[in-house]
Amino acid sequence: LHISATCNLVSALEVVRKERVVLKTMSSLGQFERELLRRSWTKDENNERRPPAEESGLALNPRCVMDIKTVHDGRMTSASVRRDNKKHSKADVDLPLLYEHILVLERGDRDLAAVAARERLDLPATGRVMRQLTDPISHLHSHGVVHADIKTLNLLRMDDRSWRLIDLDAAVEHGQPITPKSS
Repeated sequence: LHISATCNLVSALEVVRKERVVLKTMSSLGQFERELLRRSWTKDENNERRPPAEESGLALNPRCVMDIKTVHDGRMTSASVRRDNKKHSKADVDLPLLYEHILVLERGDRDLAAVAARERLDLPATGRVMRQLTDPISHLHSHGVVHADIKTLNLLRMDDRSWRLIDLDAAVEHGQPITPKSS
């Protein structure tokens, strides 16, 4: 199991070595598909996942919503795990995948929960942060999307002190019922 847990991330780690990123791992295909759907990602003729073209008007602004650098779905991860399991194990067994769906996202500074706990914001600073947080939420709403899981852990401050929304797998289109993942 240890080998499988490590190997699930092999192809995603190539990006991690080159850039300052974070991995969001998901075992549920439904959760993975919802996250990409809310970001208007599609599949091309080769069944490869693609972000929306900027000129389509569907792309979410990466200044408001955490940007996906790359996607690793179950097919790629499964093949990588099988190949690496055979390389590192004498037994010819298929070890289970722990997280076969991986999003490689840009990395932020800290979430709002950490900022509130560690930085002891005074009232004027709290007001500035709250005003800055309205931009990402308004941006989503302008695209007809309701986040449905806004909490301090899903609001991330970037190195430039701007704020971004993360974790869109609970998001729904305006007027649609919320999902069980919503909080």
